[in-house]
Amino acid sequence: MAQAAATNIKRLLLGSKHNSSNGIRSIAVVHSNQNRKHSASTPVDRRTVEKIWKKMDRIVKYCQMPKMNLKNSPPYMLDILPDFYQKLSDIIDSYDDRLHVLNDIEYFCIFIRHIYYLCSKTVECFKRAGHHMYDEQSSYRKYFIKLSLYFSHNLTELKSLFINGIYEGESFRLTKQAAADFWKSNFHNRTIVPWEEFKDKLHQVHLIQSYNESLALKNTIDLTDNNYVSIFEFDVFT
Repeated sequence: MAQAAATNIKRLLLGSKHNSSNGIRSIAVVHSNQNRKHSASTPVDRRTVEKIWKKMDRIVKYCQMPKMNLKNSPPYMLDILPDFYQKLSDIIDSYDDRLHVLNDIEYFCIFIRHIYYLCSKTVECFKRAGHHMYDEQSSYRKYFIKLSLYFSHNLTELKSLFINGIYEGESFRLTKQAAADFWKSNFHNRTIVPWEEFKDKLHQVHLIQSYNESLALKNTIDLTDNNYVSIFEFDVFT
């Protein structure tokens, strides 16, 4: 019913998460807290991106273990991470002599912090799971698939907002005019806004009546699971 409410909100704008063990929950809580703690202090520089690359390399090695027996179907981490690596490399190379510009792009700063901790969560998941990761029915393996989906969504979003390594977020155009009008009137030229701010603005045009409805809406819109809503995510939603 809550999911249906999210669908109704989408229609209105256009004018017409997870069974887990205590270990998995602790991974999410610890890294969520770390993300908030470092949200304003992580610089966008080559060193930070290289740390992300190292974590991605480690995840790839985990995924390549024969016992993992990963199926070559979306979301397939062994396809996602090399593509992700290349996309980040293109961006850093494009801004190599002017990284201060990247630091002035709010979206990219938020994105880099989130990817760092998404990588950290994935590494931690493998470490905690041990041999349970080889069991396709284990809670750890299912959580890994969920993390893979987040990586896939993040990569798709990055490709949409950085064209040929250059940030084009401010020129991104929402597909539906009613959705574009809502975003423009509430968030102007911003590319990304905190979930709570987005929810408050949405609440002004459609009453969000319960916690369950709010949660269903967040799970539907916040594809990258970073507690923000980007203009790309809003476009997908509408």
